[in-house]
Amino acid sequence: ANNWLQFALSNLIEYDLSQDIFLDVQSALNYITKISNAGFVEGTGTPFQLKKKIAQEAYKNLFLTGSFSLQNGNYIIDTELFDSQTGKQIASHQYSEKDFMKAVDAISVDFKIDCDIPEKHISETVDLPVGEIYTSSISALESFTKGYLEIVFKNNWPEGVKLTEKSLKEDPGFTAAHLAAAQFYFNNNHSEIALPSFQMALDNLYKLPYRQQFFTKYLY
Repeated sequence: ANNWLQFALSNLIEYDLSQDIFLDVQSALNYITKISNAGFVEGTGTPFQLKKKIAQEAYKNLFLTGSFSLQNGNYIIDTELFDSQTGKQIASHQYSEKDFMKAVDAISVDFKIDCDIPEKHISETVDLPVGEIYTSSISALESFTKGYLEIVFKNNWPEGVKLTEKSLKEDPGFTAAHLAAAQFYFNNNHSEIALPSFQMALDNLYKLPYRQQFFTKYLY
């Protein structure tokens, strides 16, 4: 029932870490086609060797994997960081948080430390709470993620757009969802519907990672 959460978690970690322009991080959603083609249609149960192979082919030095569960209202998240070439474990952590977004923030901080990023760089780099720049609403996060998965797994664009619109009703300040909605509308020649969402994204550029800020300005 909570399968969507694994994708949301991966995507949130990427989004949070992307505040640092010097980090090149990509979530599992970027490789979902490769994962599906390997026989893991819903992206679950991906074996370690496949994760390692995908990371190597993407020229990533490291890859982060893990698991999660919901216990007594707490999100229990276990993470493991591996070297893509050797498969050697570099670090592992467990997080227990009632606030899902706070768990993501903690994962991001530990990831930077585990990657031996200098403390001076970490302290001087903008790192806003992910709940402030993405969404603090779990219901909006669920709707948006499920909408994306409808498109990726089923090519069901009408349902994907419907769920994205639902996420915006649940959190009108969800800038990343506004940008996604604007792209959906533009791609389907509904520019008049796209403009309000696009304007909202432009008005809140600070909530977007640097690369998406450039992309949004380019579209403008």
